[in-house]
Amino acid sequence: MVLRKSARPGGMVLRKTGFRGPHQLRTNNAHVRRVLFESAWACRHRPNLSAKLKERQRGLSATTNEIALKAQHRLHRRYLALAARGKPSPKVLGAIGRELLGFVWAVAVQIEQEHAVDAKPHKLAA
Repeated sequence: MVLRKSARPGGMVLRKTGFRGPHQLRTNNAHVRRVLFESAWACRHRPNLSAKLKERQRGLSATTNEIALKAQHRLHRRYLALAARGKPSPKVLGAIGRELLGFVWAVAVQIEQEHAVDAKPHKLAA
């Protein structure tokens, strides 16, 4: 059972809702979910810095490249571990996809911080 908050005039009250099933990712955007699963599917391959990947990473900061390499290694190990335990493929892909989103978030925060440092503060007119 899931406890859910509902607003009432008397304040917040917890009420019980029915079982919704194991399909956690089905509530998200279908296109994002498909891209996420395809990206997670690529994590089954051994991490490698090919010439094409090095070319794409040339303009990025060293910190961003480190996060990307760490993500490749961690997600590959996690994929192998979950598959070795006999987990169903959709469940493995969902777990890898959720973890991949964490790395995407870390890269986005890193890039945002780099741009904030580069931006000059504006003087307010008095």
